[in-house]
Amino acid sequence: IKDKDIQSILAFYTNPIYAKIAKGEIHHEFPFYALLGTEVIHGYMDMVAFTSEETILIDFKTDRVDSKEVLLELYTDQLRDYVRVLQQMRPNKPVKAYMYSLALKSYVEVH
Repeated sequence: IKDKDIQSILAFYTNPIYAKIAKGEIHHEFPFYALLGTEVIHGYMDMVAFTSEETILIDFKTDRVDSKEVLLELYTDQLRDYVRVLQQMRPNKPVKAYMYSLALKSYVEVH
């Protein structure tokens, strides 16, 4: 493992967002199958944490980018669909969605 990869992994686990995730029931490669409007979508979400207060979605990104804006442009629609699925599952809990960029070593919130 390269030093930069180790630094990226450490940044993931030492961020305050991960402290919230760790309080929940964590699922990796979370399978889903849902009807959004008239479209059936299915797949796997990288990481989902169910806490008593909220649902937290993490989608890992390995793209070699130098700004969060690039990631947001590429993946916001995908994560918004995931959020809609999670809202159907837990309608009374807010959903927070983040990408975690290995290149940027940071979380990128998706609204």
